[in-house]
Amino acid sequence: MFCVLGPLASSGTMEVLSISVVCVSLIVSISKSVAQLCGPCSCQLLIAIYLRVKSQLLTWETTDQEPKEMALSGKRVAQVEIKSNGDVFHKLWKSNPHQVPSLTPTTIQNCQTVDGEVGTVGSVLLWNYFHDGKDCVGKTLLKDINNSKKLLTFEVIGGDLLEQYTTFFIHIQVDKHGSNNLVTWTVEYEKLNPNVPDPDTLMDFYTKVAKDIETHHLHN
Repeated sequence: MFCVLGPLASSGTMEVLSISVVCVSLIVSISKSVAQLCGPCSCQLLIAIYLRVKSQLLTWETTDQEPKEMALSGKRVAQVEIKSNGDVFHKLWKSNPHQVPSLTPTTIQNCQTVDGEVGTVGSVLLWNYFHDGKDCVGKTLLKDINNSKKLLTFEVIGGDLLEQYTTFFIHIQVDKHGSNNLVTWTVEYEKLNPNVPDPDTLMDFYTKVAKDIETHHLHN
């Protein structure tokens, strides 16, 4: 029986449920007949087999559902090596984000403070940027500052991204990388539904932003 059920179970939850109903009905029917012909011992054996089959079917059903539930959450990382000063890059995003649009005007057009004091946890910024061929708006909350690691964490709390994602966090970190520096952009997100694409083009966007800033710092 297990040899027959194994291949079928992999084809989906609906097939597993159908198989479960058939197996239960079949075993119950056989158990009644065997109990009448062979006595209670044989009946108990079949009941034990039924419980084993039921347990296996439930395992297949749970395994089939887990990837669908986990598919909504995701994480993307983009790393960019820059030759410009890493401390200056970190300070720019922490304390002077309003200068970013002038350093990468083709990607980010505007940044303004909405709430709080710039450079402090809890401050809120409003961004105007160009992504995927259209003008976009985003509102970010500065969630955490780790100066020793040159790490900033922003949470997107408004704008175009929340039309596709229920949560969206952006981490910007700068590390020494030989004689240069390594900028790491990490985004963690949860999609509104499985049809929402992963933000791969946004990672390309962040890479361009970092290179634009590097170019400006090297020539000024």
